[in-house]
Amino acid sequence: MDVGPDSRIGDLVADHPYLEDFFLTYHSALSRLSNPLMKRTVDRNATLDDAAQMADVPVDQLVTHVRAEIAAHP
Repeated sequence: MDVGPDSRIGDLVADHPYLEDFFLTYHSALSRLSNPLMKRTVDRNATLDDAAQMADVPVDQLVTHVRAEIAAHP
């Protein structure tokens, strides 16, 4: 899977389950993803671009960090 701004969080977590913890600890704004209702909504719809906006970080930075996290887990 190519990881980019349009990558859906749910798809990434389905392919790489350890990313769930990554997102929860990446930025305090993303900790609300641990809420079961929010998680169901986000998993289906939210992209990395959406998550970057929630965390108020540049999307390119988040994409780079997600790619690095995936690379760190062979």
